[in-house]
Amino acid sequence: MCTRDVQVTEFLLDHGADFGNTLKFIGYSLGFENFGENGRNVIERHTVKLKALSLFPGPYSGVIDTKFDIFIKNCNGEIEKLKKVGINIHRITFFDVLTMCQHKLAMRLTNISEDNLALLKKKAKLNFRLYGELVKLHLTKAVRRKNLLIKANITLTDIFESALPDTFLRQMFYYFSDQDLKLLS
Repeated sequence: MCTRDVQVTEFLLDHGADFGNTLKFIGYSLGFENFGENGRNVIERHTVKLKALSLFPGPYSGVIDTKFDIFIKNCNGEIEKLKKVGINIHRITFFDVLTMCQHKLAMRLTNISEDNLALLKKKAKLNFRLYGELVKLHLTKAVRRKNLLIKANITLTDIFESALPDTFLRQMFYYFSDQDLKLLS
């Protein structure tokens, strides 16, 4: 695997691509066994990053050995920094951005403007070498969901008017996928 391929693989993993032993979804899954030593190292490092966050890295959690001890220490150090740096008045940290469910994060980002979002993404990229791209991805997804929630709320309010209480409508949103919300907006 050449350097360019390694960079592309890192980019794909940081932007939500899945990797697996089999190519289940063409274009969305990376075949683990086809990458050679450099590619496996990239995927193993990504797995270490996910495990350090206590996120499920899939069936590859067993691939980590002692050669990653220093990298694990670096991940843990950056996670401590992520926990200390807040992003808004709701006391959300960059660590919360990575670990909170997208719906809850979207609900808490209601007062974040596009300009502030761009600044947060830039801050994440500059301050967090290991997790900056993942933070940017999670922020982007949460803001996309927030915008869908706003539009869907208008639609459902128009449909049900005063027949359902607002709290009931807000609770309904937990059950809608992004595709469902797109249909409602």
